[in-house]
Amino acid sequence: MIQILWRTQNVDFNHMVISWSQFCKEPLPQRSFTFWEWFYSVMKLIREHLKGLWMDGAIMGFIRKSDAENMLTRYATGTFLLRFSDSELGGLTVAWTASNDYEVFSLHPFSAKDLSIRNVADRLLDLTYLTKLYPNIDKDLAFGKYYTQSPNISTPVTNNGYVKPLLVTHVPGWSGSGANGQGMNSYPNTPLDHMFYENSLGNYSTKETSEYSEPENNMAAFGNYPLEMEFSSSLDDMSQADGSFF
Repeated sequence: MIQILWRTQNVDFNHMVISWSQFCKEPLPQRSFTFWEWFYSVMKLIREHLKGLWMDGAIMGFIRKSDAENMLTRYATGTFLLRFSDSELGGLTVAWTASNDYEVFSLHPFSAKDLSIRNVADRLLDLTYLTKLYPNIDKDLAFGKYYTQSPNISTPVTNNGYVKPLLVTHVPGWSGSGANGQGMNSYPNTPLDHMFYENSLGNYSTKETSEYSEPENNMAAFGNYPLEMEFSSSLDDMSQADGSFF
């Protein structure tokens, strides 16, 4: 996490000190929010939507996008991991190895609102080309107990005469078919408004053209912070400090 404060790599952080101002007052480099605002939003997202997966160790969590890409390039197509976005507040993104050339893509981060509509396990289930949680854990084994039970398709019509729709996560231009998990016209009737796009996958853009691919509509966690803690968004509650952290 400390790399987020300086956005530098190949630096020995063991003896570096974070000031109180850096921790909760100064915006992060190239960002409009502070470290505390970012960290608080992540903890809130975990507590409200990801507690089980976090405790299971299924969320890689606090790693940078470039580090996730370096890790995944050594693994087979369909290998993925979950990490917290460092460019958005309270965002969870999926990075995955997308082709036989070991190219890595990332979905636009899911917000708390997104996960309240459809949980992350169901969203991963929708994306059939994501098959192995990093490093080599079957997706259904890691997330199966969090899947929402499918409705009884033999009785699609409710008592009031309406048919209930099912929201499905879909990335334009990608499907579970094909040698590298790519294919057009996956879920062709899904409205584009409800899709998520990191790298604009529907347009087959490269990683250099966009930070994220949006959809339509960690196995090794970085230390499981106790979710019983009550995190206050008010900096006034953080009055006991000697001017430095870590």
